[in-house]
Order: sequence, then C-alpha cells, then structure tokens
Amino acid sequence: MPKRSWKRSKRRASSRKRQSLIRLIKWIWRQGWIRGGITGLLLVVLAINLSVRILGKSATFPLDPFHLLDKSKALVALAWHGVIGAPQPTEREIRLLLHQLAAHHKIPPSLVLAVAEAESGFMPVRISRAGAMGLMQLMPETASDLGVGDPYDAGQNAGGGVRYLAQLYSRYHGDIRRVAAAYNAGHGNVPTSRSFRMGRETSAYVARIQHRIAFYRPLDAKR
Repeated sequence: MPKRSWKRSKRRASSRKRQSLIRLIKWIWRQGWIRGGITGLLLVVLAINLSVRILGKSATFPLDPFHLLDKSKALVALAWHGVIGAPQPTEREIRLLLHQLAAHHKIPPSLVLAVAEAESGFMPVRISRAGAMGLMQLMPETASDLGVGDPYDAGQNAGGGVRYLAQLYSRYHGDIRRVAAAYNAGHGNVPTSRSFRMGRETSAYVARIQHRIAFYRPLDAKR
C-alpha cells in the first residue's frame, strides 16, 4: 500500500474512533439515571471539599472523586473537633507544649517550632491537600505508626510529630537540612550521608525551615 494511502486510511480509522466515542458519550448522557448519578457524585465531592476547606481552615482537597472514604473520615474528625470536641489549646499553650516536648526528646525547640509553624501555623484542626493532618501535619500512615489515635487532638499530634522529628534528628545526626527534607519528602528519599538532590517544593520547604529556625534560635538556650 502506498504511504499516502496508508496515512489516509489511518486518519479515517482515527476519525471513526472519535465519532464512535462521541456517540457513546451522547448515549450515556441521554440516560437519566447515569446523568443523575454523575451529578450526585459531583455534588458530594464538592460538598466534602467545601466542608474540609471550612472546618480544616486550609486549602481544599483537589476536586476529584477519589479517596472519598479518607476525606469523609477526616471530615468527621474535623467536625467533631470544630463543633462538639474538647476545646483546643491556645497558640501560646501550643508553643509551650512544643518547647517542653522538644526538651523531653533532647532536640532544639527552634526546629520543632519552625516545623509546626511551617506545617500548620500552630493550628490543631487543619488538613492539607495531600491529607496530612493536624498541628504537625502527620500523614495517616505516619500517625498510625506513631500511635497517634486522634490526629486533630493538639497534644497527641504534637507528641507524635515531635517524636518523629527526634527520630529524624537522630537518624541524620543533627543535620537540620536533611531532617527538614525528610520531614517533607519522607526519610526514604533522603540518604543519611551522601549528597542528594531535592525537588523544588522540598528545597523551598527546607529554606523556610532554616529561616524560621534562625528566628527561634534564642529559645534553644532555654532548654
């Protein structure tokens, strides 16, 4: 078959596929129960995202229909603490608690306060787009590994987050740059000794942590 004829044939086949797909989409949309189901799903996703944004006081989840179970669990927890849960401590009480936990785990308070500020702005009831939860923005797996039963309880979250920071501080022998990078990107992505490259987000995060550590450093003398 000549090359030109082969190309024409390929274009026709591609055009037929597009037309078939368009006809299928039109047929699906004409089915009222399917259209109603899609509309209902979109409304549920929108409601969950808006609720998380309001109760979580942070950026909403991406508007997609995935991980709805995880989002719903987070929403229930946020609603509990936001509406009928025990009163959360003030920012001053949170800072004092973090300082005490840092002293207990023998790590610099400046590091703990810098991470808490960068992660949540000292807000206990908060959730990120990625699903990180609470004061120290613990991912669900990390919270579970640390024995944090209620990630939106400031005391539990702070205890787990500072304990995790202490583990990283020991793992990286006090190298703040690696500790911050591992907290953001996961310790599996940060080697203990050899050089490594950070992504743009992690690099910006590490720079922010180092900047805030310099601000909080006078507190280290009070350990």
